[in-house]
Amino acid sequence: MRDRLLPVEQRYRSFGSCVQFSCPIGFEATWSYLQSVTGRPWRDPMFLLPALGILEQERALRMAEEVAYANLRRTEKAAGRRTPTFGCTTPTWPQRWHGDERAGATHALRVWRRRNPGGGPFGDRRWALVLAAVDSLLAGAPHVDTKALQRCLDWARRLHRTSAVGSADSRVAFELEPVLGQLQVHQRGAVVVNTPWGFTR
Repeated sequence: MRDRLLPVEQRYRSFGSCVQFSCPIGFEATWSYLQSVTGRPWRDPMFLLPALGILEQERALRMAEEVAYANLRRTEKAAGRRTPTFGCTTPTWPQRWHGDERAGATHALRVWRRRNPGGGPFGDRRWALVLAAVDSLLAGAPHVDTKALQRCLDWARRLHRTSAVGSADSRVAFELEPVLGQLQVHQRGAVVVNTPWGFTR
């Protein structure tokens, strides 16, 4: 991909594979973030090398965190804690752009909002709550109803553990939980691995 003598279409295919493999905040949001930071549209071939460098920096930070987390889990398993604590931060959850967490979350939330211009399932109050919080934060509001968002997050987590896959509620929970993660990262920035994440913690 770095070889400027290669056909530009081949270089783009290679870079697209890099984004798809890494994808720290989702495919579309990752492209959006990279265009913003490089200051170039993705169709400009001069976008490729700076974007690759930024993607590699993020991946290096994430990989270092994954190594540290793996070592921590080995220690915990040796002490009898075979399963990670439910609801704790991992190197990849909630999703985030390592090294620029708030900006990455902003791009992820904008992309999600663009995909949901008319809202979600009709009458779903949790969807309406998250939608309103996303709109408020993207408009620059300093605060959102963190207690209500925490209740929504608790509900989504509970459904993931107990609900039948494919039910209407489980589909809403599956869609909203990563958005709630982005809202939390947008508010608090970098999160500490192996600590509980949420809005009232």
